[in-house]
Amino acid sequence: MNFIKKILAFIPEYAKKPLLLLLAFNMLAYFLPAFIPLEPKYDFTLPIDLKIPALPVFSYIYILAFAYWVFNYILICRAGKTTCVRFVTAEAMGKAICFLFFMLLPCTFARPSADTLSGPGAWLLKIVYALDEPTRLFPSIHCYASWLCVRPLFSKEFRLIPSFYKAFSLLFTLLICASTLFTHQHVIVDVFAGILLGEIVWFVSGVIFNDKTKDVAGK
Repeated sequence: MNFIKKILAFIPEYAKKPLLLLLAFNMLAYFLPAFIPLEPKYDFTLPIDLKIPALPVFSYIYILAFAYWVFNYILICRAGKTTCVRFVTAEAMGKAICFLFFMLLPCTFARPSADTLSGPGAWLLKIVYALDEPTRLFPSIHCYASWLCVRPLFSKEFRLIPSFYKAFSLLFTLLICASTLFTHQHVIVDVFAGILLGEIVWFVSGVIFNDKTKDVAGK
């Protein structure tokens, strides 16, 4: 309970409702397609994807991504009201686009049988496989959300964020992208599509708000 209170205290009052609405929107955009009967028709597997080994140890990175998103989403929204609204707008646009792709371009691919997995993290990856069917792939939400966690940090309104944390965020984002491949949750095309989508929505949100993100003190 104290841990939850600390998290809530870390979130600025102006950001609580937007982040809550964003959470609800994200859940809807990801889970709704699973309840709509769509037959996957496309497979973007490339020859190089077939050479990528399954490394279950990357399942830890894959799961830690969720905690990373929570912290960086809050950190970004703490930069100010305008930045918060811009970020939430970008995220909502991105998830809406993901939803449209999931509906209009249903994809799948052949991933390893869970019975063949072994080594560190195999037990966790088996759980991931059991809970997450190889659908809703293009673009990769893991890569999209992770890129949107790091891309804003290199904008001018985040100049007070320590360089070491920016470097860590970039490295961890790249590790998350790698984890989607080594866990065979995605293929390379999904990864690059997710990163590109993050770049596009962050740029478009900057145009929408005319890059007026100078309220770094949250005023």
